[in-house]
Amino acid sequence: MSVHAVMRALRKNKTLRYGVPMLLLIVGGSFGLREFSQIRYDAVKIKIDPELEKKLKMNKVSLESEYEILWDQEIPGCVNCLGNLSYCIPFVQSCLPKD
Repeated sequence: MSVHAVMRALRKNKTLRYGVPMLLLIVGGSFGLREFSQIRYDAVKIKIDPELEKKLKMNKVSLESEYEILWDQEIPGCVNCLGNLSYCIPFVQSCLPKD
């Protein structure tokens, strides 16, 4: 058998074509998942400086506090840009509904 015939036979083999890549994906995925999970648990074990942790707890921002800040501000009025534009472009003025 020639090398060409062997390569053709290997390309037609469905186990080598689909099974081996799937097996590599499953085994490689399990190793990758294990490594990422280990990084997650290692990150939980790291302790934060108590002074920094106290500072972070003092500066909490909540939805209610942001709402209270925005409640006191005046919202600018709407500007009718389309009405102002209609005087410049006659086509837009013809598309506007008549009162």
